[in-house]
Amino acid sequence: MPYVIVADEAFGIHRNIMRPYPGRCLTTDKKIFNYRLSRARRYVECVFGQITSKFRIFHNTINLQPDSSILVVKAACVLHNFIKRRALNATDGEKEDISNQQNMTPVLQRTRNSGLQIRNLFKDYFNTLGAVPWQNDQIV
Repeated sequence: MPYVIVADEAFGIHRNIMRPYPGRCLTTDKKIFNYRLSRARRYVECVFGQITSKFRIFHNTINLQPDSSILVVKAACVLHNFIKRRALNATDGEKEDISNQQNMTPVLQRTRNSGLQIRNLFKDYFNTLGAVPWQNDQIV
């Protein structure tokens, strides 16, 4: 599976931009995909809010060259993860379980419909191997 950017309905689907299935009368598996994508988007927005509150540089426009801006964002992400892990270790909390995660690498050729194909692959994954016990309860 390729890395993707989670997006909402305002964006077009693309090989690396994942948006929900449109419409209201969706099948259960498509509703589950939309729920899982929405959950991921909310999680990212929450983390970005945490990073913004920690690092003042994100309160305004970053007045740097694009290459430098990318480095600042990456550094902030690394520092955020370091701080979170250190806090977990200090409180003897549970560490993040990454045993079920696999390296994500591109598997499809670029075609006009590759975004749709990738979305279907994610949909199938969320409804089989990647299913979580509570997802069906969330799509009433």
